[in-house]
Amino acid sequence: MKFLSDEERVQLKAQHKKERDKRICDRIKAVLLYDKEWSFQEIAEVLLLTEEAIRHHVSEYKSSKKLKPEGGGSEEKLSAEQVQKLESHLETSKIVLHFLPPYSPNLNPIERLWKWMKERTLYNTYYQEFDDFRSAVLGFFSALSTLNPDSALGQCFRSRVRDKFRPIGAPAAN
Repeated sequence: MKFLSDEERVQLKAQHKKERDKRICDRIKAVLLYDKEWSFQEIAEVLLLTEEAIRHHVSEYKSSKKLKPEGGGSEEKLSAEQVQKLESHLETSKIVLHFLPPYSPNLNPIERLWKWMKERTLYNTYYQEFDDFRSAVLGFFSALSTLNPDSALGQCFRSRVRDKFRPIGAPAAN
């Protein structure tokens, strides 16, 4: 039973291409497939979801055009009072807060560290045994703990894994 207009289909497909939240992508796919007259069972099988979830997604979209799941997270983790207390405490500490967009692995230093670790231990390397792989990864991290900042490896670490970043177009810091 087709229930979407041509314009809605085009809009949903465009939204799907841009969307990063895979839960919303699954909802969009469920709605589009149902509109193509797939059964709930077929959609559930393809999307690896339950039939009940597919029925719920399609029903919510039909009744209120809802795609965004509610639950499974919140916009803020702390109350306004807790944020104020935390910020006043941090004014006297050595910790500097960096507020990042919700999905920003390129701005997160730990993601850079993971990438660098994979480049140094995994890329172009075959490990015959799991223990060899494990030793390489643990060796990488143990080398970091004794890293001389002036060594070539230390300079590479400093340039690759740092939290000094600026918005595009912002003037460089001195």
